[in-house]
Amino acid sequence: MKNILIATDFSGASRTAAMYGAALARQFGANIFLFHAYQTPIQVPESYVLYTSDDVWAAAKELLQKEIEAINPSGDLNIEITGGEGMATQAILKEAERVKADLIICGMKSNAKPFRRLFGSSTTGLAKHSDVPFIVVPENAHFRSIKKIALANDMDSETAVETTRVLQEIGEHFSAALSIVLVVDEEFDKDKEFRFLPLTLAKNLKSLKPVLEFPKGENIVKVLDDFAIGNNIDLMAVIPHKHSFLERLIIESTTNKLIFHTHVPLLVMPQKKNGELADATNHAVLEKHS
Repeated sequence: MKNILIATDFSGASRTAAMYGAALARQFGANIFLFHAYQTPIQVPESYVLYTSDDVWAAAKELLQKEIEAINPSGDLNIEITGGEGMATQAILKEAERVKADLIICGMKSNAKPFRRLFGSSTTGLAKHSDVPFIVVPENAHFRSIKKIALANDMDSETAVETTRVLQEIGEHFSAALSIVLVVDEEFDKDKEFRFLPLTLAKNLKSLKPVLEFPKGENIVKVLDDFAIGNNIDLMAVIPHKHSFLERLIIESTTNKLIFHTHVPLLVMPQKKNGELADATNHAVLEKHS
């Protein structure tokens, strides 16, 4: 893990996320790109003055510098201030691509309003569109050594090994114990548990010695959150599946619910499919020889 992009809007939740990202970067010796998305022009009603892009970015840079002083008082981290104009999700993704981010860190307010849950936010936008793994840090969370990880097992046979690379890297770095969690109903037959662990997942995460867990309940989000709290989980991980636009209108994503309700940092790993990776490799080969 070489490059970590930390997105901030200068809120308390963003400060918590930035502190978490700084601690994680320190563990891996990673570079930090402290990023703020902004929009212009901004109009002040009382004076009808329009602030230009340069005005807003100059003010943002001052605030970003103060964030650096808060999260890195010892000055031991390599932190670059960066920003982008536009809608937050698109700006974050564009910047992540530019700096070749291995991981994105963002915060989530503990009292997110209902309308944001309905229409989404920049964080849920990342869940829909990001190809880069990201960690959502709840406002009241703090970094601690990652000794216990829980992966919500919602994988299918198409999920490529590359999907869980960042989970494996974090787990091995901290020598963490991994629980692979499948929420089941009361009729579940534990003797059939082998059916619920794809071979690719078992092979890729073998070094973490995963243990299968089958908590029961109908409300998946509540069961996962209760499992995390009851088992002192330091990091919860999920893999959102790719859906069409129509499917997104019909299906209320478990990932999106977790983003707003989780009490522990949530690692979201965008699903990479075997067929897609093969197509990308073939395309790269053709480009190289064209």
